[in-house]
Amino acid sequence: MNPQLLFFGLDQIQTQRATAAANQAEAQPVFIPPNEYNKTIGSFVGLPHTNSISKNVLITEPVILICGATDQQLHQILLALRAHNLGSIIKAVLTPANAGWNIGQLLSHLQQERAAYAANQQPDSHQKGE
Repeated sequence: MNPQLLFFGLDQIQTQRATAAANQAEAQPVFIPPNEYNKTIGSFVGLPHTNSISKNVLITEPVILICGATDQQLHQILLALRAHNLGSIIKAVLTPANAGWNIGQLLSHLQQERAAYAANQQPDSHQKGE
């Protein structure tokens, strides 16, 4: 079975490029419309579905969610996405831990991780000799 790439919040050009990348990597592209953002992300690949508490889920950045990929397929997908110049799009992998979240919850978690990582990458202003 081929992996799936779920597209959330991509504009028309990003969708075209991401679809081309998915086809190159032999993955199935799936555009998720905003009126379905309240569903759990696992529900898009057949896992049990529940609506989240929020009926209006808004996202602030585009997301590509990779589902059902082996390590080798994941590598090929990431190479294909990079080759198609998608710009700054958050990429994530569906896991048992996040399958029950909606896309807004996943994006919020990933943005917090990114901020924590960036904070840890700042140069230390208290270097020896200063």
